[in-house]
Amino acid sequence: MRIGILANILGNLHALEAVINDCKLEKIEKFIILGNSIGYGPHDKKVLKLIHNLDVLYRLKGNQEKSLFSDESLNKLNVHLAQTIIKARENLESEELTVIEHCLENCLYLKKYYFLPEVPVFPGRILSQCDSLRIILHKFPQYCTISSFYHQSFIANLNEKNELFLSYKTPCVVPEDAPIFLSIGSVGYPGGGSVTAKYAVLDIDEGKIDFKESIYDYTMTQRDMQVAGISKALIRQLSPLFNKNFEEEKLT
Repeated sequence: MRIGILANILGNLHALEAVINDCKLEKIEKFIILGNSIGYGPHDKKVLKLIHNLDVLYRLKGNQEKSLFSDESLNKLNVHLAQTIIKARENLESEELTVIEHCLENCLYLKKYYFLPEVPVFPGRILSQCDSLRIILHKFPQYCTISSFYHQSFIANLNEKNELFLSYKTPCVVPEDAPIFLSIGSVGYPGGGSVTAKYAVLDIDEGKIDFKESIYDYTMTQRDMQVAGISKALIRQLSPLFNKNFEEEKLT
């Protein structure tokens, strides 16, 4: 079975449509949605409808969805993003909100693949991206942990000296006896200056995961955001070269 893994769609309908069309060519049978399907973009309701029509194994709840139901979570977002969540609260139907509220926060699939929207960190402590990855690799040593950390696509593991190694090439054969972390990137707002829609394909039979990307016209989303009155700060984040690369951070 081939499973499409999608994360951080963030209300970007044009990116999601491109990914779904490519998934048909990839012969994807099922989907796992890692959360943060709303926010940023102007197409929350249409995105939720498309997800509803997919054959979804698991659908998780990211921090954007949590903010729909918790002012404490909402206050942790920047002001521009918080405004889009407040608008979503007003525009989404009660049935849509109920579905989102009952989404899982994480899941373990086939006792091997651990899915979660964000990497957990210790409360009250500011961690670098690399320290966060070390924590997750030690916390779940038997699992292939799959997230969308930093909105980029990469594979992380540790050697015997506790040194962190990143790889950006797939397909990746999932090891049976060592922890591995895969960040599958973002459909709607990928980092690293990229404007393609990122996702991953998990081949259960072969035990392989492959990073994929779909090309779409991101300026269409920017125009829709402008019409919807979304902050210019968020519109700029969809432009090339906005975000730094994860590779720029010291890894050891």
